[in-house]
Amino acid sequence: LSNFSQLLVTDKQDNGDVYAPNVCLHFLSDFKTVLCKNVNFQHLECIKEINLHGKKSNNWYSELYQRLQMRTYIEAISKGLVVVKKTVPVGRKVVIAMNKHFIKCYSAYGYENRAVLTALRQAVGRGSKVGSTIWQSCYWNHDTKHWEMEWPEEKTGGISVMTFSRDKDDLEVDMFHSMACYLLTQEGKYTSESENTYVFPCFANLQKGGAADKVSTAIEACVGKVEEVTTDMTSSGLRVASSDEMVLHPLLNVVGAIV
Repeated sequence: LSNFSQLLVTDKQDNGDVYAPNVCLHFLSDFKTVLCKNVNFQHLECIKEINLHGKKSNNWYSELYQRLQMRTYIEAISKGLVVVKKTVPVGRKVVIAMNKHFIKCYSAYGYENRAVLTALRQAVGRGSKVGSTIWQSCYWNHDTKHWEMEWPEEKTGGISVMTFSRDKDDLEVDMFHSMACYLLTQEGKYTSESENTYVFPCFANLQKGGAADKVSTAIEACVGKVEEVTTDMTSSGLRVASSDEMVLHPLLNVVGAIV
């Protein structure tokens, strides 16, 4: 991975230009995903034990990613190139407006999109995660009164536990109501007791980035129908806005948790 990272920095396109920073980072991310799927997990654990400085660490991929990011940014800035394309946030009010639209559609498609948007907003997650979550990794936490999903992290081999709860202010973004409407309109898709039943089967088994693109398509379908939605909004905006909302929430001491 380190050698591949070095290649991304030095390699050039057919026209002689270097690759944009985000392109390099996507290449590294994709290469890591393929590696995790094809390399024996025990070998992967051995890799995790050594970081770039020869010391024991579980953050070896993060360090490699950040180093590549820094080098490509410096290279791009020195050539006067655009470093980062700004992502337009898709905030709470926009999600509520879209979900109102999807509810009024009175269709399985509309209720599915509403459930997916609500889940992504609450989990501050990427669109691809909704395509890999299975019912067998979902459960009710009796202590916290939360519904929990285990979201697989393909690049690290780990699992993140995402908690979902009720929304006391707006029914449109209430996770329980969204999932109930979604399940009631799916024509019995979830009566099977087979293993690995996907929570959102229409978002599963798609090509790389397919689930995120499908979420973006759902957002795009609201342009012209929902006043708050603009043409430059994508699935990435859900994560950006949710992150800001989480950091600025008055009941969360994010800074204190970090320091």
